[in-house]
Amino acid sequence: MSGAAKFMAKTDTSRNRVILITALSMGITFGLLDICIGLKSQDYRFLSISSILIPLAVTTGFYFICYMASWYLIVCRLVSRFKLNIESSAISSGFLIGITVISISLNYEMLIGRQPIDRIFSLLFILTVSAIIAVLIYLALTKIIEVKNPGITGLKASLIIPIILGVTLFFIFLQKFVAVPVMILYGAYIASVLVTIGALSYISAEKLRALSVLTVIMLLIVLGSLLAVLVDQKRNNIAPSKSVSKSSVKSSERGIKHVILITVDTLRTDVLSSYGSQSVQTPNIDGLSADGVLFKNAYSSSPWTLPAFASIMTGLPPGTHLTTKASSKLPKKFKTTAEYMLGSGYYTGALVRNIFLHPEYNIDQGFVDYYHYPKFSRYVRSFGRALINFAFGKNLRNDVSTEDITDLSINWLEEQRDKDFFFWVHYFDPHQPYAPPEAYIADKSEPPPRIGMEFNGAKHIRSGHLVPTEREREWIKELYDAEVRYVDDNLGRLFEYLKKSGLYEDSLIILTSDHGEEFWDHGGFEHGHALYNEVIQVPLIIKLPGENQVKEEKMRVSTQSLMRTILDASGIEYDRDRLIAGSLYPLMQGKGNEISEEPLVSTGLLYYEDRESLIFGNKKYIRSLISNEEELYDLQNDPDEQNELSDEGRVLQARGILKKYNEKAKKLGTEYGVENAEEVVLSKDKKEKLKALDYIQ
Repeated sequence: MSGAAKFMAKTDTSRNRVILITALSMGITFGLLDICIGLKSQDYRFLSISSILIPLAVTTGFYFICYMASWYLIVCRLVSRFKLNIESSAISSGFLIGITVISISLNYEMLIGRQPIDRIFSLLFILTVSAIIAVLIYLALTKIIEVKNPGITGLKASLIIPIILGVTLFFIFLQKFVAVPVMILYGAYIASVLVTIGALSYISAEKLRALSVLTVIMLLIVLGSLLAVLVDQKRNNIAPSKSVSKSSVKSSERGIKHVILITVDTLRTDVLSSYGSQSVQTPNIDGLSADGVLFKNAYSSSPWTLPAFASIMTGLPPGTHLTTKASSKLPKKFKTTAEYMLGSGYYTGALVRNIFLHPEYNIDQGFVDYYHYPKFSRYVRSFGRALINFAFGKNLRNDVSTEDITDLSINWLEEQRDKDFFFWVHYFDPHQPYAPPEAYIADKSEPPPRIGMEFNGAKHIRSGHLVPTEREREWIKELYDAEVRYVDDNLGRLFEYLKKSGLYEDSLIILTSDHGEEFWDHGGFEHGHALYNEVIQVPLIIKLPGENQVKEEKMRVSTQSLMRTILDASGIEYDRDRLIAGSLYPLMQGKGNEISEEPLVSTGLLYYEDRESLIFGNKKYIRSLISNEEELYDLQNDPDEQNELSDEGRVLQARGILKKYNEKAKKLGTEYGVENAEEVVLSKDKKEKLKALDYIQ
């Protein structure tokens, strides 16, 4: 090889090394900067390390690939063609990509909300601005680069900048999520930055080995994100509580082949047109009620999700299963509806969205397929998150919308339609936050400024920091109503599929809710805090296969009865002596004269002093468990519970009924071997999520 050739080869090697260092340094720099901006600008209550590492790895990896490809395919040719300065070109082209990445990250929500043609013009505008800035940086660098030892300065800067940004990200994380005094935090940050600059400035160029250090940093980011993915998969494991193999499911020989349980979170009875609402029309729920039995007076066992579903799934009262706190879990000693169905040859599946329906609460017992949302991971707002959403879409989703739940339910039903199955789908809307699509809002006037188009302020109302005006209260209720319309519309899509597939006619379909919602009916707001009817009375519609059923039932019943109803309708044997609530199946067949109305008990408040309520006959009795304050109402003449009765005889009667009921519930728990509540071990991120929702302190 000639001397000139050796020189050229050495020059190319040196140039490639510079390009590699620049790509790694700027990729890490802009990835960290992107995460820092997202973390600083968003009001996160908690983010796991994986929520940061995964989008960071995606951004830096994407940047590195784009930089290397653009350099060797485009920029190096421009450098050669126009005799441009290599160092300045390397850095300015890196800024072109970096500024574009940051701009897309900051405007991602706006971009995806635009029409395709507007989105294209917006991206072109971002690229144009980034290109102009890159040219200005190139011109500035051609002057700056004339300083003494520019190579050494650039080499040290390639390490100092990303390391300082990494330190900055760490301290932003500490500031948001770790209780450290501000003065100590900022003092430690400044000291860390100075030590970093001093240490790297002191090291000679020969010992710097920037390429090796940057390569190690990049590998640590990538490997850390891969480890985070594995941790998230383990944390979000949605296998059933009991080991269930799909191959172990045998074909059932029952008359009813398909059972579909539809639950809609936080759904008041009086918001449905089938229950008399004039302001909200719910034609699809009305259609189901026209084909089935509409229970006019159904009540939940508790005013919030976890104990309500524990009772629905076990047929047992809160006083027996003791799953009444945010830290409680359903004891595995209780056999659930899904376990009975699975043991009788039905394939079992569930698609649910509520933090209290996560498998660690054991509500998933007996389900072969149990798809739970939201999952734990939530990526910090960043280009990496945007890229993950764009590239993988719903395959890697951590959360689902009402439309997604409908689509996923239809997919599951289509896959299992030839099997005998028990399927539970739970819609989270209209639970807070009230954020309906604008098309479902009937009130087209301007929203109150303090409320806007989305509301999630229950904790501020409970604390007294937000006292909505009359107009604001009306708007909050309108947002809730709009979400009800949104859910009804999606139920229409689900029912349409069931009818087209032939499943509708052959299925036992149940629609109900875990609890209602208060809108200042008794001076309060939301749920979990009271036992008045607006919170515990729920819709209940049951459609049997065929047409041999009554159309409306006025007897007061409990959703706790759903387990026995499903098992009776499906012809499945169970121990009737170990359940309290009766079956609704005879009522649906017009045999109401064969059963008598039972006392209905609700309890297990999430907030404030715990209470218990009893409905017996037309009377409603509420007792506070600490202060022993008592209330009595006549539901026939005062269904809204606005006028307390003064009837000592009825109060004494209620006390006696409630005492016997509680003794029976407790005795039943003892028979099952459950005398104390079982606690779920809450991870730090789960605690923070519950704190963010104001469920725990």
